[in-house]
Amino acid sequence: MVKRKGRKAAKVHVNVESEKASIKSVLDSCMKAIENSDIQSFSKVWAHEPDIVVLGTDAGERLFGWDALKKAIQAQWAALADVKTTLSDVTVNLLSGGRSAWATSVTAFEATMAATGKEIEISTRDTWVLEKRNEGWVIVHVHHSVGRTN
Repeated sequence: MVKRKGRKAAKVHVNVESEKASIKSVLDSCMKAIENSDIQSFSKVWAHEPDIVVLGTDAGERLFGWDALKKAIQAQWAALADVKTTLSDVTVNLLSGGRSAWATSVTAFEATMAATGKEIEISTRDTWVLEKRNEGWVIVHVHHSVGRTN
């Protein structure tokens, strides 16, 4: 916001608890879309821009842009069956002005490899970045990591 001489900048009132609830709802919707292989619902919670970034758990899993993410999630859905996700330990923090936020969570991910029937279980620690747009909150970045075992 640009201040003009002789004018005070208007304060924007942000209902922090309401915004945090909305962000948690976006994260829940993302997980539900993943479980249901629902590209329309998944699409609603992500920004559709070339500069979004997803960092996954594999060393080479770095996705840049909506098109790359969409292709990767559809490939994941083709390879997996019986996907279950549980999001826990969610914390949400609004950044100055209430138009962007970051969140952390733990995700329990379970699935079955469609080709082999092998079961997969993984727990990730997640960091999310979201922006509030005209249509509401959308995800612009996520980083999933797996805790190292000794």
